[in-house]
This record gives sequence, C-alpha cells and structure tokens, in this order.
Amino acid sequence: MKKVLSLILAMAMILSSFSFAFALPSDVEGTEYENAVARLAALDIIVGYEDGTFRPGNSITRAEFAAIAIRMLGMEDIANGSVANTKFPDVRVTHWASGYINLASARGIIVGYSDGTFKPEDQVTYSEAITMLIRLLGYEPALNSNEWPSNYLTKASEIGLTLGVKFNYNDPAKRGVVSILSNKALDIDLMDLAEVTSGDQTWKITDYTLLTKYLNVFELEDAYVVETASHSLTKLDADEVKIRTEEGKTFTFKMIESIDADALLGHEVTVFVRDTDTDGKIEDDELVISIQDTTDPRDVIAYDYIVDITKSDEDNYKIKDGGIEIALDETDDEFELAEDAIVFYNYERVTDLTKMASNKVGEGYGELGEVAGKVILNDDEEIIYMNMVNYDLPRVITDVNLKDEKVKYFTYTDSESTLKLDGEKYTVMKNGEIAELKDLAKEDVLYFWEVGGTYVLEAYDYKIEGILDSVDSDNNMYWDYNLVVDGKNIPVGPAFTISTDENDTINSLAANPSAYEWTADDDRLSDIEDMVGEYVVVYIGKYYEETEGWNYGRHITTDVNTSSDDYFVVTEDPWASRTAGYKYYVELLNQFDDETTYEFTEDDTEFNGKLLDLSISKSINGDVKGRPESGSDVDVTNLFKVGTLVEVDFNGDGTISSIDIIEAGNKNVIAQNNTNGGIVDDDYDRIKINNKVYYVSDETVYFGVNTVTGEAEAYTWGAVSDLDSGDDFSKVVAKVDDSEIEVIVFYHDGSVQIGEDDYGYVLKREIRKDGLWVFMAVEDEIVEYYAGDLSRAAQNSLQEKVLVDFTVSGTTLDTVRLIPRTKFFADANEMTNNMFKVVAGIEVTSGTSIKVATVSKNDIKLDDVVIAKWNTTDEKLDSIATGYSASDFSFAFDKFEIVSGGIDTRNGIIEVMAAGTDEDEDMTWFVHVDKYGNDSFFYDVDTSHRNLENKILSLGDLADGDMIHIYDVSDSAVAEYIAIYDR
Repeated sequence: MKKVLSLILAMAMILSSFSFAFALPSDVEGTEYENAVARLAALDIIVGYEDGTFRPGNSITRAEFAAIAIRMLGMEDIANGSVANTKFPDVRVTHWASGYINLASARGIIVGYSDGTFKPEDQVTYSEAITMLIRLLGYEPALNSNEWPSNYLTKASEIGLTLGVKFNYNDPAKRGVVSILSNKALDIDLMDLAEVTSGDQTWKITDYTLLTKYLNVFELEDAYVVETASHSLTKLDADEVKIRTEEGKTFTFKMIESIDADALLGHEVTVFVRDTDTDGKIEDDELVISIQDTTDPRDVIAYDYIVDITKSDEDNYKIKDGGIEIALDETDDEFELAEDAIVFYNYERVTDLTKMASNKVGEGYGELGEVAGKVILNDDEEIIYMNMVNYDLPRVITDVNLKDEKVKYFTYTDSESTLKLDGEKYTVMKNGEIAELKDLAKEDVLYFWEVGGTYVLEAYDYKIEGILDSVDSDNNMYWDYNLVVDGKNIPVGPAFTISTDENDTINSLAANPSAYEWTADDDRLSDIEDMVGEYVVVYIGKYYEETEGWNYGRHITTDVNTSSDDYFVVTEDPWASRTAGYKYYVELLNQFDDETTYEFTEDDTEFNGKLLDLSISKSINGDVKGRPESGSDVDVTNLFKVGTLVEVDFNGDGTISSIDIIEAGNKNVIAQNNTNGGIVDDDYDRIKINNKVYYVSDETVYFGVNTVTGEAEAYTWGAVSDLDSGDDFSKVVAKVDDSEIEVIVFYHDGSVQIGEDDYGYVLKREIRKDGLWVFMAVEDEIVEYYAGDLSRAAQNSLQEKVLVDFTVSGTTLDTVRLIPRTKFFADANEMTNNMFKVVAGIEVTSGTSIKVATVSKNDIKLDDVVIAKWNTTDEKLDSIATGYSASDFSFAFDKFEIVSGGIDTRNGIIEVMAAGTDEDEDMTWFVHVDKYGNDSFFYDVDTSHRNLENKILSLGDLADGDMIHIYDVSDSAVAEYIAIYDR
C-alpha cells in the first residue's frame, strides 16, 4: 500500500470553533452509538443537547439531516453565508436551516418532493437519509437502476455503508442510527468525476474520503502508538497519546474519549488527526478522532514468557545498538530485537534491557522466569514492540489507608509489610486499567515497582472459587504444582501461600523463598491436600483472560461464607475401567452446574459408612479373567442411579473417600411425592414440603432432575423462586438442619421450566455499582443481563468471547455453563508441520478409554510419559510407544480461518482450515450452516471492534481470512454459532 500523509484543505470550508472539553453524553456511553457520537461530536457534525444527553432514540427532521450533510462537507461557514430564500416554497429565509438547504440543493444532495416542497420539519426516513449520504459520497452515477429507494439502498450495501446496521427503510431515522451511518460514511472512499471525453463522463473511486478532503483531517499511515497514559508513568494525561510517524517523528496528541489507546499500544496503525488550528501542519496537541489498527494479527504474540536474552556484547543491552535476541517460551523461538523497537518494562519505556536481563528476583527474568507480556513482530520477523512485566513478587493486600496513603500487604507469611506512598509519585492500575488508590481493596493481588522515581502499583481482584478437585505435581518445586478447582486448572505461581483458617494464619508453599529455596514444604503440601473436596477460594495473580494456563494462583484459603458440605447429583451410572486396574468411576454434578468424573475404589471408598466388595458388570466389560462375580459382591452399576443425591468427601489426590446417599428415611432428610404445585414462597424465601415450611439461605444448594431424560441441573434461588403455583414435581428430596434447607432436589418429567434457558455469546462485561452486568448476543439480539448474584467463579467465567448456556429470571442470570468450542479432528497421516504447531489437543485411544495427551515441543505425553514424537523432517509420528499405533492418535483443532473463496452463501457451506496453517498444503474442513440465518448465528467478537451494533452478522458478512470459533451445541445438521474472533 502506498504510504501517504494526506491533507486536503478546502478554502473557506473551515469548521466552527472547537473545544477539547467535549464530554461524551451519558446516554450513549457504553452503548453501540458511543464511538460514532464521539467522533461526530469531535468534528462538530452532530452534537448533544444542553442537558448533556444525546437522546439516540429521537427522530431527525429533513432540515436537520441537510445540516448534518453540509457539516460532513466542512461547509458550515458557507452555509451560514447562504441564508436566503430557497427554491422550495416551504423554506423561507427565516428558516434556521435555509443556508444548509440552499447549499445542499445546489450540490444535488437534496431534491425535494414532486410538488416542489421540501417539508423541512417532516421526519427524515432511513431511505431518505441513505439517499442523501450516497449523493454526498458521489456514488449516484453508479446506481444500478432508477427504482427508488432500492437503488440507493443497494448501493449503500455494496460500499459498506449499511453493513451491520439494522433498520426498516420506511421508518423515521433515529439520531443514534443516523450517527452510525454518518460515521461510517466518513471512512468510505469518495467517487468523483475522472474525465469528460466527447460528452461522456468517466467516474472513478478515489483514494480520499470526507475526512481527508473536506474536514481538515490528516491521515497518518504506518504510524505506531508508542506511549499512552498508562504506559508513560503519568507523563501523559488520560486523553493523550504519543504517536510515531512513518518518518520517525513523534507527536503527543489529544484524543477523543472513546478511543482505547492501550489496546493499540505498540501496534502499527493509521491515525486520523484533526488539524484543529487549520494551519496545514501536524503539531502536538492536535486531536486524534480515530485510530485504525493495521497490524497483521499473525504478527502479534499476545502473551509469552522470556526464557533468555542474549547479546553479542554482554556489557551493552542498549536497544539502538542492535544485536539483542529474545527467546520466548510458548512460541518456542528466538527473535532479534529491532533497533527502533518500542519496549516497556514494568510500564516504563526503556531503551536498555540490562535490568530485564538480571537474575535478581523481582528485577529480571533470570531466577524465576516470570517476565511476561505482549510481543509484536515487524515484516522482517524482528520484535518491533515488547511490553513486559516482572511478576516475580505478587503480594496480597491486607489494608488500604487512604488518609495516610499506605498499603499493607503480606508476601510469604501473615507478617505484614507497608508500602508508604505519602509524598511519593505513584501510578495505580487495577485489572489492567488506570485507577486510583481508593480502587485498591483488601485481598487484591498486588505487584509494585519503583521505576524512574515513580511507584507503579498493579492490582488484580480475580478469584476462582469452588470445590478443590485435586492437587497435581510431577516434581517437588513449587511451580510444578497444579490445582484443579471445579475442573479449572490453576498453576501455582510465585510466592504461593496457603491458609487453612480463613487467612488467620498464612504460610508459603515454598520451603524458604526468601533464600531462593523453592522446593515445596511437606507440611504446607499436606495442608493443600487436606483441602481437596472442600470449598476454597484461590486468588489469581497476573491475569490474562485468553489462556487459562497463564492465570497463576497466588493464594488459597477456605471460605467462611460457604457451606462445607459437598452435595452432588449422579449424572451417569458408575462404571469400571479394565485398563485402569479395576478402578471405578462416577460422574457427578456440583452446585455450580459443573459435571466431573471422580474415581473410587473398594479398598479406600466408604459407601454409606461401609467398605463394599465391588464387582465389574459384565454389561460393561464382559467376562473379566481373574475377577469372577460372586453373590457377595456389589455391582458398581447398582450402587446409585442417575439422579441420586449424594454427599461426598475426597482424598488428597481427588479420589472419593466416602459417598453417602441422601434419601427418604435418612436422618434430617425429608421427601414428598406429587407436590401438586405451589410449594415455593418467593416472598418469604421458603419452601413447603409435606405441609411444613422450611427456609432457604445463601448456602442452600438446589438441583433439578428430569426423570424422563435423566438430565440434571444446578440452580440458584433466583431460578427456583421464579416457579409459579402451577408447577408440579413428581418428588422433592431435601436435607434440612432444623427448619433450614441445606440441599434440595426437584424431580420432574420435563414439563416444569426452572428459569428461562438459552444460549448467549458474551460480548462485553461492565462493572456497575450493583455488580457485574454482561451484554450477550442471544440469537440475533443483544441482551443485557445482571450477573452479580452468580458465584465469583461463575462471574469470572463470563469473559468476553465465550458462549454460555444460561438460565435467567427476568434480567438476572441464575446459572451459566460454558460451552466448549467445536473441535475438528485430523488423523496422524493427515497432519503436517504447520498443523502440529497449532494443534489444540491430542486425544489418544487407550484400551476402551480416550485420554488427552500433552505436547512438549515435539514430544507427545500421557501421564508425563512420552508415547510418541512428531518428526518434523518426515512430517509424521515417530517413536510410538509399545501398545499404541498411529491410528490411536487424533489431533484436535478449535480455531479456524476461512480459506480463499471458502464462503458458499447459496448452499450454506464454509470451508475452513486450522488457524495458522496453509490452505494449499494443509487439511481443510467444510462447515454447514443455515444460509437463511434461522438456526445459525454469526457474530463479530473481535475485541478491537467495540461497537455492539456491529456484532450481529449474517452469512454474507463473513469474509475470506476471518478467524472463527465454531459452536455446534445440538444434534442439528448445521453449526449454530460462528464467532469471528479476529478479522
């Protein structure tokens, strides 16, 4: 692409005075209209009302839209000088818009009605507004027919003006949607007259837009965002950004409120800068009205660890002198650092990597290897941008004193230390955003550094809570340990600490971290293992939402606000595995609606307080040599059936130590058959069973079991309380403590709906005073739900770019369950080097079971034993262990890219390849979708595209090269959800 710096100044087309003090109207902030309104207001095209609102739902008159069109041409002053009678009899000189209408009429933007009138106070329709915008952009000569308004609407669709915008063309146009359309028009290349030959006119599409031709806007291509307020140690204000141009010049610009410069830090971009003083020069303090990301997403390494920094001259780590190589962990590659690279370390812009290369804990990567962050490559495969943070020393806040500006924290034990900030310069970050000291809170995980005379404080309040399923390790260093909480893997991170008494006593897992002794302490390890099966809270250190494995645990404790009883419902009959040495398994559903398979044995597991002799059912494994069934043995399949309510205790390794059936006849267990409706009293938080009233509490656990299908679900009180008097259950079973219900199961035949169930794609999270709210795409609508009543674990799972199965009462979410992305598989003989590099997982058939293998470089492991290697020379599996063959390996992929010409809208077929592979060399798959959009839904979830109104797409909006996630949530012949995560 040609590199240009374009500015075309139209004489006498100067906009009226402008102020940087523009505040985004409160009624569009956080809505789909935010970005459009912010940019249009910055250009004085559309402004809000005197009361600070914008009123996006209000209609616009034809006169008002004529004024908008003239302002988009930068002709405000000329319009003011054109006040006179118009050619329309209903627009006289005294009409406020006569100047705009005269000018718009002279330029052919408006025409009027067949009776000669303009009807300035009539509401403009979408058809009329789009017609004026097409004329404004010069595309009228390219219309395909004379049939209005379809000819203008068709052209608008062709040039992208109406892409992603929903409207009925005959309806009155609303201010919010008009803002979106007008904002889109600013970026569309204009059509203009090229030449006139023998009376024939030739038109062409130009390389300039309304912005660059009429509105005094510079377009800076191939620029870089080099500093933002969060990455300048307070040298920049919140509305400032530092840009380096293609020529290497650096400017500090103001920017409009809606621009997220932090998300673009280090990216190659095109910057649109308004020449606010109209002197034709680029200068500091001019206004950035938009930034377009032009970085190739394949050049972005979103998160990785530094494992080595080498330099030909070991005494010189200056970036500008070159010769520095950076080795990255997950990427498993080395890259040269460009001499003009933009590098941040602990939020400070650095020109020397000496400190980053240090072996000192808390200073460099050398001892613990906890220096991590984002990397971007240039066209020469050099690192052009690197934003690294040292995560060696996470602390946990115990108190924040705002008056004295002090923060108390613990590191390795419950002994407190104090960070004194009174009189010091400091910058505060909270969950990745600029914050204030008052935003820090007790139990936040805190990192801080002193750089350039300024303290940088970075805090996170993320937690994962639930049942501790197991503690795993293949070594005895603290970093080798992995916690599994409700099925979520949490690697143990630096300075990991433990409390078994709600934080009264705190100890380090590492034996002596102050002396760099990182082996795990046996007593502390026993403490963690004793927590297995208990409800725990794990504080998360550095947090990167895209990859679960990088969310390191910092501290684990029991939670005083939750019940210590572990209740589950059986969701699959117990079974045995011959290949596992006669081990037995059962699948259980917990109170958070998570299904997990647990192991039990006849030697170590008590059933209703007794050890039993177990047998293996012939129906499962056939005749088993050496293990004949006998009359005294208990068939595992008869221990408890699907839908049974049980109470479970666990061993330290996550296996079941005891399991008790909760049923009628047991102590403190009550049951009722055929409830005949009306048992739930929402007004007083109580449930009537056998004509006796029992109360619920915050710790009450709720399950529902469909007796026809065997499906079980966990609920919240919000879902249960939504039941009405006509809902009848075949049976309810509850365990009570005096008059309070600890756990209850509702058995029904499927005719009862507990909560409204649906699928939703999370587009945006928003923390408000009352808690978490989420915006979700539900089929072809965007819906807002309150998530503050969910557990912290469930709230943490509601990150952007995930699909969930949810139940809701009104606008309050009752339950959420993550839906995994659909995987496509390749056999070993279909694999290539490209595919192996991006494989999402490997499933290995072992006897009658399927196990998930791990990959370490080219080694494929089961239980940390190498069972095969990938041969990059011959592109095939090699060194396959005894007992396995190549056909036992199945390679999974869950991130895809649409191949060239891969969208068949006529037949509803999309051809995809694994993201990061080559369509000419590697395997592709065909995805069937509903071409009519009734059963398949398409979303743009690229986080750099923040406008919610553009998130809902159709099949025709997809394009070659789009990176997509696929979700096939039922037995339907088509994929129901396609999400573009990068485009």
